[in-house]
Amino acid sequence: MTNDSRETRAVEIKICGITNCDDARDAIECGAHALGFNLFAGSKRFVELERAAEWIAELPPGVGKVAVMVNPTLDEAMNAAETGLFDSLQLHGDETPGFCRKLAGAGVRFTKALAMTDENSADQPIDFSTKSILLDSGTSAGFGGSGRVFPWSLARRFIELRPEFRVI
Repeated sequence: MTNDSRETRAVEIKICGITNCDDARDAIECGAHALGFNLFAGSKRFVELERAAEWIAELPPGVGKVAVMVNPTLDEAMNAAETGLFDSLQLHGDETPGFCRKLAGAGVRFTKALAMTDENSADQPIDFSTKSILLDSGTSAGFGGSGRVFPWSLARRFIELRPEFRVI
């Protein structure tokens, strides 16, 4: 993760929707580089932070731990960041550029998810105060994790148009 060159960077694997310690350890054993913990109560893979904090804290170092959030308040995002459990946040909702600027100004590491729904999606303005962007299948069914096949041609277009971003 130290080399940001697209030509030499290896593929990294992040498994999202981890809800228990056994699944987290299995994902790590299978080679996951990062794990996502869904703190959005509207998700079927929601984990209550107070109940999961102990086993998340016991996971081995070297594996990224990401708090996946949807439209959190600034206090909720800051609280998740300040727990020390997570290496970064993943903002998967309709967070505004102003909200993201506040997080960045507070030194919070985060990735902003963008829905890729059609050819125009790659052209959308990006002003989220982060160089880390997650491209996701856009659906009316909810925020990410739909199981729908991602439109890979849109990812290629986004990367070609915006080489300055680290794209997940």
